[in-house]
Amino acid sequence: MKRKRLGISIVITGLLYVGLVWTFSSEYTAEVAVVKDVRLGKMTIANMSGRTRTVTIPKATSGLIQEEQEYFIQYEKKNFGRYILQGIETNL
Repeated sequence: MKRKRLGISIVITGLLYVGLVWTFSSEYTAEVAVVKDVRLGKMTIANMSGRTRTVTIPKATSGLIQEEQEYFIQYEKKNFGRYILQGIETNL
């Protein structure tokens, strides 16, 4: 009985650990891309290979980004989440 409870405890602890690591892991991307569309709180970008993404941006930043301009963009995506802007610079 005691072994069974220990085994169940180990399995539950392992599942919790995997779940926490999965939840808090992020994917970071930095690339040169052209801004295709800017709306309040989001922008659509296309990188040099043509892949498009919609990135969440601060609402105050929406008016500062110009469409059809090339930028160096850094963004993050958490598991099961949206792409969130981390940094943007003009690409000279």
